Amino acid sequence: MASFAGGSKRMSMKTNNPTDEIIQVWKRQYGEVRRASIKGQDFYYRPLTRTEFRQLQSQLSGGKMTLDEMDDRIVEIALLSPDWSARDFDNLLAGVLTTLARKIRECSGFVDTEVQDVVLADDLPVFDVSQQDIEKWKEKEKHLSIVRVGKHRLLVRPLSRSDWNAVRKMDTGDPATSDMEAEICKIGLLEPSADEVVASLPAGYTIQISNAILQISGFVEEPVVEEVL
Repeated sequence: MASFAGGSKRMSMKTNNPTDEIIQVWKRQYGEVRRASIKGQDFYYRPLTRTEFRQLQSQLSGGKMTLDEMDDRIVEIALLSPDWSARDFDNLLAGVLTTLARKIRECSGFVDTEVQDVVLADDLPVFDVSQQDIEKWKEKEKHLSIVRVGKHRLLVRPLSRSDWNAVRKMDTGDPATSDMEAEICKIGLLEPSADEVVASLPAGYTIQISNAILQISGFVEEPVVEEVL
């Protein structure tokens, strides 16, 4: 019997017996659904949204959740089948929940792991900047870069010092009220818009894109230092 559980504005239909019909419902609701087999147990799961990830960050920074509990919460939000809570993993091998949480992060655009999974549904939009858009922005910007994240090609520009100062002023230190990565994307991401990316792609993509923008803005550039005698 399928049940409905909260965790975000979207209702999450969870079940112990996933049928083709239920998988199609998941596909329509989440865009992407994956299955991973870990130590002989099949797990069906979906990506975290940006809103869900920020809520987790806010709970962590606000002391409502410890870092050790983060994996538990990620799994409880994104696991679709079996309909388990974190406590249901207690009788499994110690690393199963942690590995599943890593796979959910990967599905959400954060990290790669070694466990193989099967993509059951992927109706998420694919962004691919056109040459026409590139030529349009060449007339306005002195420096442009194409960032490749997964299947997506996006057009970005570096931040100026004044851009960076404006972003820093928006940082309240609380993930519930400020989203630095999204603000960086609003300035540096040219095609598609930051609003499109945040609204339609899993949470980790915004972070990867903002990191790429910071990289081309010189934040991770290693200077070559010459000693003058």
